[in-house]
Amino acid sequence: MRTIPRPNSPACLILTIFVTLARGEIERRFQVSELAAVGHRIGWLIGDGPPPGADPSHQNFYVVFPDPSSTAERLLNVNDRTGEITIRESLDYEREQSLTVLAIPADGQSLSIRAVIDVQDENDHAPQFPTEKTQLEISEYARINTEIALPPARDPDSGILSVQKYRIVSGNVNNIFRLSAHDFSGLMYLDLVVNGHLDREYRDRYDLVIEAVDGGQPPRTGRLEVNVRILDANDNSPLFLQSTYSARVPANASQTFPVIKVSAKDADHNLNRSGQSPPFSIDSSTGRVSVAYDEATESSLKPGAIYELIICAVDGGLPQPLESTALLTIQVDDPDEHGHGHGSIWLEVVWLTDDASARAQENLPVGYVLARVAVHGATNQETSLSLSGCDSICIKQTDSPAVYLLIVCGHLDRERHPSYRLNLMVRNSKSDDVLLDHPLHMDLLDVNDNAPEWNQTQWKFTWHYRPGQVDGSVYVKDENHIRLVAKDSDERENGRVRYFVQDTSLFTIDQDTGDLTMAREFDCGAENPEVRFKVVAEDNGQPTRLSSSVEIIVEIVDVNGQAPTFQHSLYEITVKEDLEVGSCILQVSSFITLK
Repeated sequence: MRTIPRPNSPACLILTIFVTLARGEIERRFQVSELAAVGHRIGWLIGDGPPPGADPSHQNFYVVFPDPSSTAERLLNVNDRTGEITIRESLDYEREQSLTVLAIPADGQSLSIRAVIDVQDENDHAPQFPTEKTQLEISEYARINTEIALPPARDPDSGILSVQKYRIVSGNVNNIFRLSAHDFSGLMYLDLVVNGHLDREYRDRYDLVIEAVDGGQPPRTGRLEVNVRILDANDNSPLFLQSTYSARVPANASQTFPVIKVSAKDADHNLNRSGQSPPFSIDSSTGRVSVAYDEATESSLKPGAIYELIICAVDGGLPQPLESTALLTIQVDDPDEHGHGHGSIWLEVVWLTDDASARAQENLPVGYVLARVAVHGATNQETSLSLSGCDSICIKQTDSPAVYLLIVCGHLDRERHPSYRLNLMVRNSKSDDVLLDHPLHMDLLDVNDNAPEWNQTQWKFTWHYRPGQVDGSVYVKDENHIRLVAKDSDERENGRVRYFVQDTSLFTIDQDTGDLTMAREFDCGAENPEVRFKVVAEDNGQPTRLSSSVEIIVEIVDVNGQAPTFQHSLYEITVKEDLEVGSCILQVSSFITLK
């Protein structure tokens, strides 16, 4: 006769386990979602319910959790009378994927039962980048297909529920970048790839929003803001304001006698100018050409001589400095050939603009003094100075007979005339002969005086809508988009346009590209198919941003639906002649079939 060991007898329990293991055991496997609620029944140790003939008031199983490192004892509740297995605390696949319970029948006869509960992973985590924002600096020299590593997103979920792809959701103007992803050791690594030619002079910054997408249904997403700054490369040669210069100098000009001032500009930064050719020299910082002959061997210039010099402007760019050239022709005059000993006539132009160069803002007020012009080598009684080339710039003589001022006398507009070729002409007051023809080149600098412009005040179009799912805040199934474009005639940041939507939550717009897309699902049966809203175009000018708006009217058509259908094609009714006004005589209904 076999004796049933008591539960509180450790020696007997160990003996029972040994005997049971020797006799073998039954393994039962269960699967349960990690999202199953507390109290959820996972299953039974035997069959689909309590053991047949078992007394539920007595213990029928000895329950053991064989893995001391497991949390199974804390997470599971195993009824030692009925054999029911339920959830005691919330499960987490990412912490433990499998839980094991060993149940030994109290009758000492039956085989032991090893219950293995496999926790099923669910899409309960969204991909997450290690940081919300990151900064990148890319040279505009970067070649197409250049790759820059970005921090990868991580998703604790496994398999298809982890990160599956990346995408750029906004800020990728002209598709200048693309993404490249590769899986290594279970992590989806990410690179930003240059997809076009970068040009800092066109755009010096890109603000990208990158999204990581997992494989759940619906998918979960995580976002990373990438601020890309385009570094200046030395890709613009210096540009002289004139391709040729001419000057006259008296033969008896002394050392350092000023001849002419040349100027070059560069769209890149850090411009340096240099060049030297005796008997003349040039100041590398100001561009002023002066007489610089060797006094030990030559005391004066040769009358009638003509010097043709190549002026070279070299910037300080890396990796390779760039340069450009201009031709300077200098004619040496005999001091006694002009004005009975008054010497050669030449002009000294001093620009009074902010940077002391021939560049002025287009919004300068009338009366603003642009430059000071001094006539050298002649007296006021013999000469007069005139200006041509721009009706909005005038010349005014000062109290000093040989000094003139260039003054703004009209409206300047860079969008109509970005630059002016001015001409100063010195004439003999008595004979009206031209004594000196001195060209000037002046550039106008942009100010934010133009708001973005739409080519019409209202746009109306049909939107062919296909129902789908919403992924976060982006409607991913409806792939339709319409690009809205406003133009700003200002340049650089003053002409950089950003877009915003007003008065609707149904549509969203890419701030940089103007691509209009649906932001959420649309209920064709309940919502008005005609949607009216505004799109605002705003520039990035400083100190004040300018904007304009356009009215948008969208007629939404469900491409998956059919026209409403009545239950009957013909209705026939009888109405009493004394029926009260307002009485209902017929109620009909229609329906729409969605494919």
